Amino acid sequence: MKEADVEVPMEDSTEVLFIVPRFHTNYIGWLHGLSKLGISFRILVQTIGKSENHSFQSPEKIDPGADYFRISIFDSFRLDKHFMLFGQIKRIKPKLIIFRFELNITSIIFLINVLLSRTQFLIYLQWPLYGANYPRRVLRTFFVAFLKVPTITPVLSCKDSWIGQGSIKNMSHGSFFIPFGMPTRDSNSILTGSPLDIESLRFLTVGKFQRRKNHIEAIQGLMSNENFRNSNATFEIIGEVSDSEHFKVLDEVNTYVLENHLENKILISVNINHDEVLKKIGESDIFILMSDSEPASISNLEAMSFGKPVLIKSGNGTANYLNNQSGGFIIDSPEEFDQRINYFFDHPEFLSLCRTENLLTVKKLLDPELVARKLLACASYKVNC
Repeated sequence: MKEADVEVPMEDSTEVLFIVPRFHTNYIGWLHGLSKLGISFRILVQTIGKSENHSFQSPEKIDPGADYFRISIFDSFRLDKHFMLFGQIKRIKPKLIIFRFELNITSIIFLINVLLSRTQFLIYLQWPLYGANYPRRVLRTFFVAFLKVPTITPVLSCKDSWIGQGSIKNMSHGSFFIPFGMPTRDSNSILTGSPLDIESLRFLTVGKFQRRKNHIEAIQGLMSNENFRNSNATFEIIGEVSDSEHFKVLDEVNTYVLENHLENKILISVNINHDEVLKKIGESDIFILMSDSEPASISNLEAMSFGKPVLIKSGNGTANYLNNQSGGFIIDSPEEFDQRINYFFDHPEFLSLCRTENLLTVKKLLDPELVARKLLACASYKVNC
């Protein structure tokens, strides 16, 4: 598909309408890019989370009185409430809808609403473009071949090549890889100032207190590493606590830290705002993320935007955004984790090389305006370039 043609911007107050389950930090780069292009947008969500970043724009609930994650056509909730989205689309009159589809009944009903509105739209999937999940591949083909609707995804596959090696391209079958946007940021790290104190490295992770985030596994891996254990290095966990699982996992992490007398090595921050999260990322030295089955994390990309070395598992949907062994490491086992932690301690010059590599990656491939142009071009949407 060609780059978008030049055209005078539209005069409507809302040009792009996002319809998504809930607002996620993932979208901020796209919104930032659209804003830089002078494209107006609104965001309709099914539900609002307890710790979302609404500093860029506050989302609007499709129905203020309902949480659509808990609604099915089999419960006592009236079906006509499901179809109120159609009327909202007609009132807003967007030129383009970006609709997040998930495999549930509500998404199917909402898709019908979008189709009935007769508005141009893209289907946003968070499924690997080259994944081996055949039901998803069949469904993607249905969208493209029968509905004639382009699909986009920010995820390649867990084992695919780095995105800088030619994987960002238009797909002949109508599905497109559109990476998350991410601006480069100034860093307060000692990498940009005074000489690095390798004995006091500051490791950081960001993730909800969920079991799949493997916070205790990360602590155990670091404490079993002789370099980390015998130095003044620290590890900080920043996480959200907003439901019963979060509270339980937080309690387990705190108990583990106290029982093993790790209060001086392991730091825990709970429910801090996004600006403070970014500040802590900027002040850290190395970012690690040991979660499994991670659909598409954004915190590792934020770390890259500060030029931080990243250590991440291959099961992460955005692992491909990292240039392995140049911007950090992609690992698959505890043994690899230990080896890579040792490498950081033994090769302090590598941290500076990672900074250069990751800032270049973010600037060249994840620039919000560049990504927004690709996003709009997928729908043959015209922008004032």
